[in-house]
Formats: sequence, structure tokens, C-alpha cells
Amino acid sequence: MLVRVIKMKNKTAKRNIRLIGFVLAIVMIIAIGRELYDTISINYRISVAQAENEQLAKESERLQNEVKKLQDDNYIQSYVSGTIFSTEKGTSIYVLPEDEKAPE
Repeated sequence: MLVRVIKMKNKTAKRNIRLIGFVLAIVMIIAIGRELYDTISINYRISVAQAENEQLAKESERLQNEVKKLQDDNYIQSYVSGTIFSTEKGTSIYVLPEDEKAPE
């Protein structure tokens, strides 16, 4: 009878160890899945930020070129002379640029 009790305790202990191992495996799989999700999410946000950075760099370059043009007196004079016309009585006519032809 004592042998039977010891065998039952061993079976119960083995069952409990298997259950604990199974629970630990599930917890580890969930933790790994969460880390993978976080990594993919961070990589996506990095790629979006890099694309936005490239767009902003292009916009910055375009605006710097615009500032350089507007600081050049010759450019301003040539632009103004192409858009302002004087009439006989001293009034001025301003020709507004079209959207596609607006200065950059």
C-alpha cells in the first residue's frame, strides 16, 4: 500500500510539473509574440518617420532656394518687371501668375 501511495504521488508530481511546464511555455510564447509585435511596430514607425524626414528635407531645400532667389535683387527686379505694366495715365496693371507658373 505504501508503494501505491508513493507511485500516486509521483504521478501527481509529474502531472504538476508538466502543467507548470506547459503554462511556462504558453507565457514564453506570449512574451515572444509581444516582443515581435513591438519590434514590427517600431520598425514601421521608423520607416514612416524616415519618409516624412525625406519630404521635409526636400521642402526645406525648396524653401532655402526660394529665400536665395528672393534675396537676389536681380531676380526680384526681373520678376516684378514681368508682372507690372504701366499704362498711359500712370496706373499700373498687375499680372497675377497662374498656379503652375508661380515662382518657386
